[in-house]
Amino acid sequence: MRSASIALALTFIIIASSLNLSFAQEDQSAQYQYSEGTIRRFEIITLVSLPFTSIHSYLIVRLVEMARQGEVSPDLSNGDWHAIQACAVGMALLVGVWDWLHTRSIDRNEPRIPNLKPPKEKGSEGTELSAIRIKF
Repeated sequence: MRSASIALALTFIIIASSLNLSFAQEDQSAQYQYSEGTIRRFEIITLVSLPFTSIHSYLIVRLVEMARQGEVSPDLSNGDWHAIQACAVGMALLVGVWDWLHTRSIDRNEPRIPNLKPPKEKGSEGTELSAIRIKF
Protein backbone atom coordinates (compact mmCIF):
# COMPACT_ATOMS: atom_id res chain seq x y z
CA MET A 1 0.00 0.00 0.00
CA ARG A 2 2.92 2.30 0.72
CA SER A 3 4.24 1.88 -2.82
CA ALA A 4 0.81 2.84 -4.17
CA SER A 5 0.80 6.13 -2.24
CA ILE A 6 4.37 6.87 -3.32
CA ALA A 7 3.45 6.12 -6.94
CA LEU A 8 0.39 8.39 -6.66
CA ALA A 9 2.46 11.23 -5.22
CA LEU A 10 5.17 10.82 -7.87
CA THR A 11 2.57 10.77 -10.64
CA PHE A 12 1.04 13.97 -9.31
CA ILE A 13 4.45 15.67 -9.13
CA ILE A 14 5.44 14.53 -12.64
CA ILE A 15 2.17 15.76 -14.14
CA ALA A 16 2.42 19.10 -12.35
CA SER A 17 6.03 19.62 -13.41
CA SER A 18 5.45 18.57 -17.02
CA LEU A 19 2.68 21.12 -17.41
CA ASN A 20 4.81 23.92 -15.98
CA LEU A 21 6.86 26.19 -18.25
CA SER A 22 10.63 25.90 -18.06
CA PHE A 23 12.67 28.70 -16.53
CA ALA A 24 14.23 29.53 -19.91
CA GLN A 25 10.79 30.13 -21.41
CA GLU A 26 9.86 32.32 -18.45
CA ASP A 27 13.00 34.45 -18.95
CA GLN A 28 12.18 34.93 -22.62
CA SER A 29 8.58 35.84 -21.86
CA ALA A 30 9.56 38.37 -19.15
CA GLN A 31 9.40 41.14 -21.73
CA TYR A 32 5.75 40.32 -22.44
CA GLN A 33 2.77 41.01 -20.21
CA TYR A 34 2.06 38.21 -17.74
CA SER A 35 -0.87 35.99 -18.54
CA GLU A 36 -1.92 32.98 -16.55
CA GLY A 37 -2.93 29.89 -18.45
CA THR A 38 -5.75 27.59 -17.46
CA ILE A 39 -3.47 24.69 -16.59
CA ARG A 40 -1.12 26.94 -14.60
CA ARG A 41 -4.06 28.27 -12.56
CA PHE A 42 -5.26 24.69 -11.98
CA GLU A 43 -1.78 23.77 -10.74
CA ILE A 44 -1.57 26.76 -8.40
CA ILE A 45 -5.06 26.27 -6.94
CA THR A 46 -4.53 22.54 -6.46
CA LEU A 47 -1.13 22.84 -4.79
CA VAL A 48 -2.17 25.74 -2.56
CA SER A 49 -5.26 23.86 -1.39
CA LEU A 50 -3.26 20.71 -0.52
CA PRO A 51 -2.28 21.74 3.06
CA PHE A 52 -5.89 22.67 3.86
CA THR A 53 -7.28 19.45 2.42
CA SER A 54 -4.62 17.51 4.36
CA ILE A 55 -5.82 19.01 7.63
CA HIS A 56 -9.46 18.31 6.76
CA SER A 57 -8.80 14.71 5.74
CA TYR A 58 -6.81 14.13 8.96
CA LEU A 59 -9.69 15.48 11.04
CA ILE A 60 -12.25 13.38 9.16
CA VAL A 61 -10.26 10.14 9.55
CA ARG A 62 -9.54 10.93 13.20
CA LEU A 63 -13.25 11.55 13.92
CA VAL A 64 -14.17 8.27 12.22
CA GLU A 65 -11.55 6.41 14.26
CA MET A 66 -12.72 8.13 17.46
CA ALA A 67 -16.26 6.94 16.80
CA ARG A 68 -15.11 3.45 15.83
CA GLN A 69 -12.66 2.90 18.73
CA GLY A 70 -14.67 4.85 21.30
CA GLU A 71 -11.60 6.78 22.48
CA VAL A 72 -10.75 10.47 22.46
CA SER A 73 -7.19 9.75 21.31
CA PRO A 74 -7.40 6.84 18.86
CA ASP A 75 -4.41 5.01 17.42
CA LEU A 76 -4.05 5.59 13.69
CA SER A 77 -2.78 2.66 11.64
CA ASN A 78 -0.74 2.81 8.44
CA GLY A 79 -3.94 2.29 6.48
CA ASP A 80 -5.45 5.33 8.17
CA TRP A 81 -2.45 7.47 7.18
CA HIS A 82 -2.76 6.22 3.60
CA ALA A 83 -6.44 7.12 3.63
CA ILE A 84 -5.54 10.60 4.90
CA GLN A 85 -3.03 11.06 2.08
CA ALA A 86 -5.37 9.77 -0.60
CA CYS A 87 -8.26 11.92 0.66
CA ALA A 88 -6.03 15.00 0.79
CA VAL A 89 -4.85 14.59 -2.80
CA GLY A 90 -8.36 13.73 -3.99
CA MET A 91 -9.92 16.77 -2.31
CA ALA A 92 -7.15 19.05 -3.65
CA LEU A 93 -7.83 17.78 -7.16
CA LEU A 94 -11.55 18.36 -6.66
CA VAL A 95 -10.84 21.94 -5.55
CA GLY A 96 -8.73 22.49 -8.67
CA VAL A 97 -11.39 21.01 -10.96
CA TRP A 98 -14.12 23.06 -9.24
CA ASP A 99 -12.12 26.25 -9.76
CA TRP A 100 -11.46 25.34 -13.40
CA LEU A 101 -15.16 24.69 -14.03
CA HIS A 102 -16.13 28.07 -12.56
CA THR A 103 -13.37 30.18 -14.17
CA ARG A 104 -12.84 28.58 -17.58
CA SER A 105 -14.92 31.18 -19.44
CA ILE A 106 -13.53 34.21 -17.60
CA ASP A 107 -10.74 36.32 -19.10
CA ARG A 108 -8.22 36.40 -16.26
CA ASN A 109 -6.15 39.11 -17.94
CA GLU A 110 -9.02 41.58 -17.83
CA PRO A 111 -8.72 44.15 -15.04
CA ARG A 112 -10.96 43.41 -12.06
CA ILE A 113 -12.17 47.03 -11.91
CA PRO A 114 -12.43 48.08 -15.57
CA ASN A 115 -13.28 51.79 -15.07
CA LEU A 116 -10.73 52.53 -12.38
CA LYS A 117 -9.61 56.16 -12.48
CA PRO A 118 -6.24 57.09 -11.02
CA PRO A 119 -6.33 59.19 -7.84
CA LYS A 120 -6.12 62.95 -8.21
CA GLU A 121 -2.98 64.75 -7.16
CA LYS A 122 -3.18 66.95 -4.05
CA GLY A 123 -2.88 70.20 -6.02
CA SER A 124 -5.64 69.31 -8.48
CA GLU A 125 -9.24 70.48 -8.55
CA GLY A 126 -11.83 69.00 -6.29
CA THR A 127 -12.42 68.69 -2.60
CA GLU A 128 -11.41 65.72 -0.55
CA LEU A 129 -13.81 64.79 2.18
CA SER A 130 -13.25 61.99 4.61
CA ALA A 131 -15.40 61.12 7.56
CA ILE A 132 -15.33 58.28 10.03
CA ARG A 133 -18.51 57.39 11.79
CA ILE A 134 -18.23 55.11 14.74
CA LYS A 135 -21.28 53.96 16.66
CA PHE A 136 -20.98 52.26 20.00
